[in-house]
Amino acid sequence: MGALNALILYNQYKALKMEIKPLKSILINKGLSLMGV
Repeated sequence: MGALNALILYNQYKALKMEIKPLKSILINKGLSLMGV
């Protein structure tokens, strides 16, 4: 069930990346922190 949430977040991230490039690194860092990497 965590994989489904990750997939949804990844799709949202891809959509945001297209429009808000300056936030790319912030989104990646937040995503990695949430996943515990």
